[in-house]
Amino acid sequence: PSSLIATACRTVHDSCGLDLTSCKDWLQFAEINYVRKGDGTECVVHKVVVFLVDIWTLAVPLPVKEKEETKETKDKDEKEGGSEVPQSPAGQQSAAGSTPASGDNS
Repeated sequence: PSSLIATACRTVHDSCGLDLTSCKDWLQFAEINYVRKGDGTECVVHKVVVFLVDIWTLAVPLPVKEKEETKETKDKDEKEGGSEVPQSPAGQQSAAGSTPASGDNS
């Protein structure tokens, strides 16, 4: 199986640029043997092996947030004016004295 794994690593790298050489766990999931007629009367047996690879060893760990925003922090921000600006519903004027979008002031 080591030559098949090396071939799989090379094929995947050539087709999508993913380097699987550092993956350690390869599970032989299926092996398919089929017979095909060759030239004349002889039959040729072909074998296809399907592997499942543990790609989690390739995954880069996500950074851990230093400080989680708590409910108390959110409440404090809202009391101090908050950082969010309320949005007006579509189609309504958001402030007094605003001009129409068409630019017609008549």
